[in-house]
Amino acid sequence: RQGAKSVERFVQYAELSLLAPLINSDAWLVQPSTLIPAPPDSPTRGDLATQVVLVTNKVNFRYRSGLERPEGSEEEETTPFRFMLERQRRPPLAGCWLVTELLCLRDEFIFNGDTGAVQG
Repeated sequence: RQGAKSVERFVQYAELSLLAPLINSDAWLVQPSTLIPAPPDSPTRGDLATQVVLVTNKVNFRYRSGLERPEGSEEEETTPFRFMLERQRRPPLAGCWLVTELLCLRDEFIFNGDTGAVQG
């Protein structure tokens, strides 16, 4: 919401490096969404929805560590993103779905202890 007034403010507050996989992506797959209906007695909050989108891109010529990949590598990387949306109840946007949060899930669970690595 800080960046909603102008493109310059959006660039100032948005972490564009996290959005890079969304820009010029090669493919994407929309997962089933989750809908949470608004309480009937709430005059302000509308329905909430969560939408996960899997974005696929050809990998860069370097690994994240900075080392170069083997030449001719045609690997692809899939990055999951979670969009949180809220349906507006008040004019002038009544009925419109607005994105309230966008989260790159690639590194979200890195410290949860369930990475599949051998523990020892």
